[in-house]
Amino acid sequence: MENYLEEMDFSQYDLIIIIASEQFSSNHVKLAKAMQSMRRRFYVVWTKLDRDLDTSALPEPQLRENIIKNILENFQKEGVEKPPIFLVSTFSPDSHDFPKLRETLTEDLYSIRYDGLFRTLSHVCEESISKKVEFVKGIIKENNLTKQFKISDPNNLEECQKVFQENFGVDDKSLHQVALNMRHPQVIQDHQQDGWTMSLLHYLPVGAVNFVLCCFASTHRQQARALDEAAEKTMENLNKILKDILLP
Repeated sequence: MENYLEEMDFSQYDLIIIIASEQFSSNHVKLAKAMQSMRRRFYVVWTKLDRDLDTSALPEPQLRENIIKNILENFQKEGVEKPPIFLVSTFSPDSHDFPKLRETLTEDLYSIRYDGLFRTLSHVCEESISKKVEFVKGIIKENNLTKQFKISDPNNLEECQKVFQENFGVDDKSLHQVALNMRHPQVIQDHQQDGWTMSLLHYLPVGAVNFVLCCFASTHRQQARALDEAAEKTMENLNKILKDILLP
């Protein structure tokens, strides 16, 4: 089993289906435990249910209950949480748990496809935001907000906000254009927090991430803190927009 887990490299898979029949062995349990430790999504599919029904004197409901109970008892001994369990027979694809298995599999594959894309885009955007944060922090540290962003008075909050909104494409005109291209325009809105306003814009076609920050303090430390808060809020709202765009 140890060699099997290493050779198969299950960490590369999004979904694993553990298939068993006749008996649920210790190897099945080890495999399930490994999946759980790697945070892999997995099902247990008990096959050949028709043969179990033919050879057992128990009625189907009681037989099904016994099979599931046996699987769960084996899991509980090893601390494995209950996964989706399906009892099926290939001779009866429209009976037992086969329809439920198809439905669950379809939903999960759909979710995996979009979750993967979401995670990728979110990671790319987060890196972009982090780079911008470091860049602006350098400007703050050098006291070059006026030179770099043409702000005549960095302590003028209204001017600071206006200049950064125009520079990063989150002014009213840009936000309005993005809202027209989204199914739910209300996703893009102003967020009030601790006396400052931050707006977010995401250009889907080029995958660009833009954010605006406004420095509401006179010291570099307070400006950097405001920047971190803006970046964190930007990422939160960016994820909401990505989900809205990617998930029908």
